[in-house]
Amino acid sequence: MKLLENTKLESIATFLSNNARDFNLDLRIESYSCKMVNSDKREWKKTKDSANELQPLSPSEEFDFPPLLSRSLNSSPYSHMNLSVYRNRHMSDRSSGSENDFEENGCMGSDMVRAISRRTLFDLIAVLNLSYQDYEFSQTKSESFALVTTIEDVKSKVDIQLSPTVSGYSRIRDQLWKMIDDEIKCNECQIYRYIPGYNDDPFTEDGCIWSFNYFFWNKNLKRCLFFSCRALSLINLDSSGDLWGMEQ
Repeated sequence: MKLLENTKLESIATFLSNNARDFNLDLRIESYSCKMVNSDKREWKKTKDSANELQPLSPSEEFDFPPLLSRSLNSSPYSHMNLSVYRNRHMSDRSSGSENDFEENGCMGSDMVRAISRRTLFDLIAVLNLSYQDYEFSQTKSESFALVTTIEDVKSKVDIQLSPTVSGYSRIRDQLWKMIDDEIKCNECQIYRYIPGYNDDPFTEDGCIWSFNYFFWNKNLKRCLFFSCRALSLINLDSSGDLWGMEQ
């Protein structure tokens, strides 16, 4: 696993972070090669015989919209969208499949039980560990991830969260997604989202108001693009419980 340098992605991530209003944005758009280096091979060998080939994913029929954004949605240029689509689309997209269809469909069996291969899970966890090196994700379970049905689901969710948060987002929105597509070929990808946990997690720590984390995993390119954002409160609490971060 290796971080691939991409100055265009770095520049647009910096623009989005620097033009945030109401929050501090910790935003990352990072591309990784999934070819194993020696350290990856050692870790992979430790888990080689410890689990079944396919691991269960969390259900993906619903997207969670942070309640603190509800007031902003009415003024968003995307407020005309019917958000109930996210709760129903994933259930209505079901069709029959087989275990041999797993790599193409991210599922197995006629009931479409969502699952992920051990190798893909290993790659997603490795990306989290490399991107957030102050945290440890090695014990993360497969149920901490969910499969996203389409790239349009991701775009809609990101648009809804960044449009009211980033000044000028509408002007660079198309450029953002073109850069991502140029790097990872979105239509060739399996897309996963990470579901934050409750302990030792950068997305649920004090001061994190909302977050999103998407992995675009392209088997043909042997590459994973990680699109992550944390909206951090402008007001924080010190160890004594006093407010800081604002001028007195």
